Amino acid sequence: MWPTQWLPTEAWIVQAAARKGPGFIHDFFTRREELIAQERHDPARFGWEAPPIGAARALLAGTYQPGRFGPVLSPRYTGGGTVPKADDLLLMTGNRFGKSNFGGRLVCETTETQLSARVRCWSQSIDTSRAVQQTAVFKHLRPELRKVKRLGQFCKISYSAATGFTEETFLYPQDRAGRTYAQAWFLTYHSWHQDRTIAEGPGVTLTWCDEEVPAELLDTLRFRVGEAALVLLVTFTPITGYTDAVGQYIEGARVIECAPARRVVYDFARPGAWEYGDWLLPADKTLVEGCPPGHVPFLLEHTKVPGRYTLCPSSAWNPYIPLDELLKKLANQPLDTKLIRIFGWPKRKVRPALSFMDAHVVHAHRLPPLESLTLYQAIDPCPPPRNWFMIWLGVDAEKRLWLLAEWPDLDVGEWAVPGSDPDGKPGPGAYDGGGRGFDGYKLLILEREGWRPGADGVWTPGPAAVSVRPGNRLLDPRAASWKVPSQAEEEAKSYLDLMREPVTRMREGRRQQIAPGLDCDRAAACHVQEGNELINDWLTEGWDLNAALTPMNCPRFYINAGLPEGADAELIRKVPEFLRGGCGNTIWALRTFTGKKQSGRTDEDSACKDPVDCCKALAKHRLQHIPAGRLGGYGGWGGY
Repeated sequence: MWPTQWLPTEAWIVQAAARKGPGFIHDFFTRREELIAQERHDPARFGWEAPPIGAARALLAGTYQPGRFGPVLSPRYTGGGTVPKADDLLLMTGNRFGKSNFGGRLVCETTETQLSARVRCWSQSIDTSRAVQQTAVFKHLRPELRKVKRLGQFCKISYSAATGFTEETFLYPQDRAGRTYAQAWFLTYHSWHQDRTIAEGPGVTLTWCDEEVPAELLDTLRFRVGEAALVLLVTFTPITGYTDAVGQYIEGARVIECAPARRVVYDFARPGAWEYGDWLLPADKTLVEGCPPGHVPFLLEHTKVPGRYTLCPSSAWNPYIPLDELLKKLANQPLDTKLIRIFGWPKRKVRPALSFMDAHVVHAHRLPPLESLTLYQAIDPCPPPRNWFMIWLGVDAEKRLWLLAEWPDLDVGEWAVPGSDPDGKPGPGAYDGGGRGFDGYKLLILEREGWRPGADGVWTPGPAAVSVRPGNRLLDPRAASWKVPSQAEEEAKSYLDLMREPVTRMREGRRQQIAPGLDCDRAAACHVQEGNELINDWLTEGWDLNAALTPMNCPRFYINAGLPEGADAELIRKVPEFLRGGCGNTIWALRTFTGKKQSGRTDEDSACKDPVDCCKALAKHRLQHIPAGRLGGYGGWGGY
């Protein structure tokens, strides 16, 4: 079954065979199979595109005339006329419209047709980049180039389905002499949160951002203009509502053209022929303010930023998906959900619960010396099979707070990644490297703090070990109360009891201690709303957020982003190993956390919850700086 190649009915076949003979039927189906094979083999040249993709292309070319898809609402265009050229386009669609397919095709067209093109593709994480963007780009390369790994100095297209493009980039040859070439890079929002400099660099011809792009990153990317005019394409399905980035497009925009909330019926016997079918939403009900009853926005134009548009095609435009199955799943869902899932139109804005900003992020070499800080640790023992989550925080003599390290960090994997709920879904870091018991976690913490086993298996502090004072390790209050049945006839032990016990091993028939227990205390219980307010006190106390950032007007809370991208060997050597991994998972959680489900109800199992809970435990604790001695060093911006 190939929906875009017309499949005739049995009656048509009988009539055509009677008129033109069996040979005609054979030739017809042979040609149909050839066309399908062409589209599969070379989708960049022969692939079918939905009519709204043609609208997107016309917007980017400056040739689009509103009115083909529905009523024109803007007086500026009601009498006809062409919409000014777009250079900043948000493609906000229903589920499985095919927006990523268009993004991959546009990347290949840009690298092939524009001399020395520079393209950057941004995704949430390296996994989503490889699964979505890199797959779509490779699919639309010329067939002969998909087989090339390296061709001379100016062509490198090494790709595998498992790992994507080698080094997350490819070089595309531009002329037969090989003197000029195009290049595309694949980057991630997670990496950008760790190091903002990766968004800088040479001018860019095309930038493609997929799904949850941070608003601050968009602001930066709009200035990466090359010799040719920059084109910025953002593709997004607003599953949980719209973000600040999407707000840059639809807040302050006017609807130029709307479309009826109806099914799309194609007539593939006549190329390009289509019409609207049954109503998918009530025809007599106002679905979106400002649109006629039964209609939804199709094209929006920003009123203050020329060239910035939003295009909202529905899932109904994609003949390759089982639309009836999608409609069946949404049958009992509220209208807002149907508007999002089918027509890509969100009514509510997703607002993070915490006031986390760029000013709170610093790289590891900008942190105070560890010996000048009083260290605390918070531990959230998640039930198996999930990993425990833990953070380390330092307090300096000026009562500033420095979130220094976490586990799992991004080297283990992302703790949470974007998903259907506002706070995302568990990522690989929530499970990978797990399967530990209490002794395993105690040894992991000691190893993270610089302890190492000797030849006899006994763990001792190494030369770079950090010290957490007794009373400064906090265990989640619920977990601290959990009881673990004992194998012996003694009473069940709490998590606190088990963490305080030393680690032992059987040696020569007797049990020998190889590492000390960890003196953990129960963290104070903290309601969700109370915890959010305490963390926001950390984030906002003592400085004017609306005034310029200066040494006298700055936050008191900072979080370690790890080593900067491209750090040289000398800088790496100077930064203690304890600080090199950074706190990328906690940064993502603090930026993202809403504590809400897609429905707007409280999310008790939010994917971001565990890093935030660790911060809440410390925020409610009485943190203080305790000097090592009268001559002890004090914190500041000295660095290493």
